[in-house]
Amino acid sequence: MAKAARVSASAVTLAAMALVVVACTAISGSVDQPSGESVPVSSTAPAISPSFVPLTLSDVPSAPVDVLARFDPVGSFLYDGADRIEVELAIQTSQANAHAECMREQGWTFTAGQPSRAEIEAMIAEAAFGSPVSDSSIRSRSGYGIVTALLGPGGDLGDPQNDSVTAMLASLTADEQQLFFADNDRCAGEVATMVEVTPDAWELYSTGAQREAPDLRQALTDGKERWGTCMLDAGFSDNVQSEMARIESEARTLSEGNGTDPAVFSDLLAEEIALAEHDWDCYREHVLVPFLTLRLVEGQMFVEDYAEALLQVRADLKQAAKL
Repeated sequence: MAKAARVSASAVTLAAMALVVVACTAISGSVDQPSGESVPVSSTAPAISPSFVPLTLSDVPSAPVDVLARFDPVGSFLYDGADRIEVELAIQTSQANAHAECMREQGWTFTAGQPSRAEIEAMIAEAAFGSPVSDSSIRSRSGYGIVTALLGPGGDLGDPQNDSVTAMLASLTADEQQLFFADNDRCAGEVATMVEVTPDAWELYSTGAQREAPDLRQALTDGKERWGTCMLDAGFSDNVQSEMARIESEARTLSEGNGTDPAVFSDLLAEEIALAEHDWDCYREHVLVPFLTLRLVEGQMFVEDYAEALLQVRADLKQAAKL
């Protein structure tokens, strides 16, 4: 039985979770560890009160890492001065190597897929701005990634993926494929435990901030309504999720009769890109500021409430990245 593959491990990392939970300003102060030692919690950004702060788009940096530095005390506390991209690259590379070793132990000739810096930067961009289409280089090429994902390896127009998995799977029998996926799932599960946070820490992420900021929530609700109006004014539906589902359905219908010839999907891909571009423009104009402001305030309260427990998460993050 031929056993050869090149796959990137896809388990969720602790660093990724740190990026997507809350983004906010930093606080100053200290918390007491069980030992009685006082641990400072601070950054250069000023603390703010839990009420609406009339920010404008000019207050929002254009670079994702700068947005996180301005609006993310939780991440600043967890990363503790380390470079976010380097931490995530270190963790994902470690995962990929462990995944490959696990698969080789099952009898597969398996090459570890190495995560790229561009992939990490795209993840950080989405986490910073709260939108999957915030990265202009990705948005202008593949929109939301619906059509290009369906085309598979080599089908992303202008950005072919060098991945041998599709060819390898095609050479296997149905029983061999089933065995491969079973082994792969098992190894992915083992890899995920490498950066598994403690149950208490995961509960923190699940519950979020425990206080309310009603004026900010109303500002966000109003912004989302204006976002929908903006999409309608541009000639698009105000139900972006429905439009994305329609594009996926049409792409699958096209693939049934034409395979994955990129030329067949060019018009649909252009439509997807146009939708994503207007989606981002309207989101940025009407939703981004209240969204960031809400996370700014709630994140500050989150750190104030849970700083002691977050120390354990910080330790887990450093251990996973071998810092």
